[in-house]
Amino acid sequence: MYMLLKALSYLPLSMLYALAWVLFFPAYYFPGYRRAVVGKNLKASFPEKTEVELKNIAKGFYRHLLQTAVEVIASHRLSAEDFQKRGVVIGAEQVNAFHSQGQPVLILLGHCGNWEWANFICGAHLHFVTDPVYKAIKNKGLNRFMMDLRSRGGAEPIEKDSLARAMVRRRKSQRNIGMLADQVPALGTEKSWQLFLGQDTAFYTGPGQLASFTQWPVFYVRFHRISRGQYEGRFILLSDGSRGAEEVNMAYAAALEENIRAYPEQWLWSHKRWKYSRK
Repeated sequence: MYMLLKALSYLPLSMLYALAWVLFFPAYYFPGYRRAVVGKNLKASFPEKTEVELKNIAKGFYRHLLQTAVEVIASHRLSAEDFQKRGVVIGAEQVNAFHSQGQPVLILLGHCGNWEWANFICGAHLHFVTDPVYKAIKNKGLNRFMMDLRSRGGAEPIEKDSLARAMVRRRKSQRNIGMLADQVPALGTEKSWQLFLGQDTAFYTGPGQLASFTQWPVFYVRFHRISRGQYEGRFILLSDGSRGAEEVNMAYAAALEENIRAYPEQWLWSHKRWKYSRK
């Protein structure tokens, strides 16, 4: 898997986008990748929309997901200069104002736009490196490929189960932490329940706990595709370091929902986000 992905990364992006277009038909139609999950999630999140509107969002999602996949593959050979040409970043000066005082920040994202490109495009505008928190992938070849990718630019990925220990060691280091925090927590773990997309939704408590522990400022990156291969990232301040854990979690959920409602086809609707309800 690793060698295959690495070889594919040397194809021109135009060819990879063509591949994404071809793959759209089996992914959406024959028999479809998680079509039932996508349809259920969309209908529950947007009860006000017609069947035609929901179908259009679903089609847009599959096109976006496949374009994102081939962009991630291409990332292996793209340079820092390539990424600078592929994004507009707004609000980085707010983050750098903290960096100028020696203060790292916590950066929260959702599975919106191309979340793997977000660090390359937005991170290039920051004074401090951002280390991503990750969950190991079972496929060893794919995991190696993604670790190579996430380690670029001097980043040091942190496995999510090692985050607490890592933060104790590096509490005074001048490196940001980046987290994708919109996955469903496992049953039996602590949760932060939020009203999200009109539904009672479980969120990880980690972002708020980390913000409370470090007293770092917290930013949400609103990241979305402008056109094929072009993105916009906007840093939104959620906390200056003084907000409590649950306040940070609530602010994150609200910022994520705003991002999704603005660009509904660009969120990861195939994820089984609502596996269980509050008891």
